[in-house]
Amino acid sequence: MKNLTVQKWMFKIDIEFNGRGTAWFTLEGVKQFIEIKKFPHSIEFKVLRELVQTLLPIKTVLAFPQMFTFDEYLDNFIKNGGIVEAYPNAQKVQTINIQVNLENQGSYQILNTSTSIVIKEMSKIGCIYPQNVLNLNVDSLIQPLVEELYKQNVFGYFTLSLLSFNGAFYTKSLKFGMDEYIGATVLSTAMDTDQFTYIPFVYHPGIAEQKFNDLFIKCRKEGISFDIEKKVGTLIWLSDQIEKGVLSLLCLGAPKKAVKLTTDALNFLQQFGGNIMKTNNHQKQDTFYFIDIVSRLRQLNSEGQQ
Repeated sequence: MKNLTVQKWMFKIDIEFNGRGTAWFTLEGVKQFIEIKKFPHSIEFKVLRELVQTLLPIKTVLAFPQMFTFDEYLDNFIKNGGIVEAYPNAQKVQTINIQVNLENQGSYQILNTSTSIVIKEMSKIGCIYPQNVLNLNVDSLIQPLVEELYKQNVFGYFTLSLLSFNGAFYTKSLKFGMDEYIGATVLSTAMDTDQFTYIPFVYHPGIAEQKFNDLFIKCRKEGISFDIEKKVGTLIWLSDQIEKGVLSLLCLGAPKKAVKLTTDALNFLQQFGGNIMKTNNHQKQDTFYFIDIVSRLRQLNSEGQQ
């Protein structure tokens, strides 16, 4: 009864990775809860619990419905454990990432900052560098953390993620080790730039049916290229064999430019590989749908956001 103002509740399985064990239960627009909030003290807890039990399978949204049914998700949640937490009642919630390299002698280097590109509110598909959501004094934020980590004999690469909404921020997570996003930052640094958009995993099954050389021939014809002198343009990484239809996109340029380059590259890949339906033929999979990635980047591009 104390949390009736919360509009959305998040469920996270303890072993979840990048949204694959995440779901949310939204109460906004549920008539019964609108009435309960008007007269909270007149409702018995038993009645409220029964209402939640009834609505939970109906109103719960899975971040990866291609992996679980609701019952399967619930079984995994019970088996592996997890947390239930309130989601901010804010129109816009963003994740800011700060990448740091802590040396074994105690010195540290802030590599870059970024804003996560997410679909379905929770699943990270890429990042835009650098972040400009908040005016942060990154050094003053990172230094006490670095000092504490060093005392604990922890050093190396790590990423601090912050949840930002309504002009404030809160600690979201602390991830240790080199990952694909830090790898992209290291590569961009070698190119003397810190402005880029990176999507590490783009899967389009239609690309696997095309010839290897045709991709780059058509890239050149469509202007999907990289200017070495200006250090602006699109790099296509062959993260896996191209025959598997898996690519990564690294688009360098000022944030708005980089988002447009990424959108153009995804539009090209859709044209090159062919349109695909949002289906998995009833097979379990944990990949992001290509059209969801395209739709999100088109939205960012139309909004002119970084």
